[in-house]
Amino acid sequence: MPPPNARERKALEALQFQEWEWKAQLYVGEKTFASLSEKGWIAQFQGHNPDGDKISITDLGRAALAMPKPMAVRKPTRLKEAPARLTSPPNRLSGR
Repeated sequence: MPPPNARERKALEALQFQEWEWKAQLYVGEKTFASLSEKGWIAQFQGHNPDGDKISITDLGRAALAMPKPMAVRKPTRLKEAPARLTSPPNRLSGR
């Protein structure tokens, strides 16, 4: 199982210390929510509540949150090529 990406991790951290949270209070997009549900990291309680659905983090979600964050891979900076021959700066005072 791959570690959660930044958006998934933020949603899981918001649910970490809550028993249940309203779906509207989670502030994640539909794709992120679908991804969390598909992976089994959150459980959704659908009741006859006019306020909306409630969400809880599962044990699998807590295990995913405990995974180390993936390290960002940085490309090495590209060094500019040195000029073919080094020249001194022009002497601006020579014309006077």
